[in-house]
Amino acid sequence: MNKKKKCTSRLGWRKTLGELGESHTADFLCKKGWTIVERNWRAGRYAEVDIIAFDPQKVLVFIEVKTRIENEDRVGFIDSGFDKLNQRKINKMISVSQLYISKCLVRQDDIGLGCRFDAFVLYYPSLVRQADWGGFNTIEQLISVKPEILHIKDLLA
Repeated sequence: MNKKKKCTSRLGWRKTLGELGESHTADFLCKKGWTIVERNWRAGRYAEVDIIAFDPQKVLVFIEVKTRIENEDRVGFIDSGFDKLNQRKINKMISVSQLYISKCLVRQDDIGLGCRFDAFVLYYPSLVRQADWGGFNTIEQLISVKPEILHIKDLLA
């Protein structure tokens, strides 16, 4: 990732914020003993898994990361990042995981103790929002801001 990248547009800002959220999640998982296998694994043009990792118990986990900025006016579920984890997204994760397993894992033993689907929602403090889109314009300025991380284990349970 280019750490000097400027965020000149709202779309660029959101993409940078998402990439930073994925990096924070990967670092968080490594500190907890997880093994990152892939990041941003693509299956065609429209399907991607943010992180594929083995948890400490050797379960293969397909992870979706949603990054949000806290909002004092947030009302429940819809603004919390979970609104994008709908049935369509879950079906896409299942399809991509099946393709990944069939293409990338040589032996059944590579799956370990099975697989599951997790989600991580990261909340950056509202001060990031108050700084306006141009206030934090490089990744270096955002790295010092630590998000709150919420882990949802096993989306299909």
